[in-house]
Amino acid sequence: MLNNTLNNNSVTKEGLESLKKEYSLKLKERDRISIEINLARAEGDLKENEAYHAGLLARDINESRIAEIEAILENYTVVEVKQNDIVQIGSTVTVKVNEIEKVFKIVGVNEADPVEGKISGNSPLGSALLGKKSGESLDLKIDESSVKYDIMKVVN
Repeated sequence: MLNNTLNNNSVTKEGLESLKKEYSLKLKERDRISIEINLARAEGDLKENEAYHAGLLARDINESRIAEIEAILENYTVVEVKQNDIVQIGSTVTVKVNEIEKVFKIVGVNEADPVEGKISGNSPLGSALLGKKSGESLDLKIDESSVKYDIMKVVN
């Protein structure tokens, strides 16, 4: 489904493809972990079998992520990016803050990865940027201080 409103299930087209790829990899990982658990179980005493307990932990973490992805894929909205100079979900935005240029991609909640410069449109900075244009500025209050962001470029 295509839409241009933001909710907790909003994803970009790229984000949706990434989730589908991750889901496929997690299913393959499920099979690998199952084999490792069975091999460790065959070694005997399970109380002190580190490989067995590590396998169970890996299985639990993997299954948790599979369930998360399934929940997202059952109810998502692909955000349609309009070709204009207004910041929206899917935009790549170059800002200047404290004389340093930074580039952010505005994404849905489930795609956010600040280390990769992907920030959620629901985050304080992401929501403050939404609807702004190149050349505009915004002051984002952080704790008791304010940080000025100058929007240098918007690519949709």
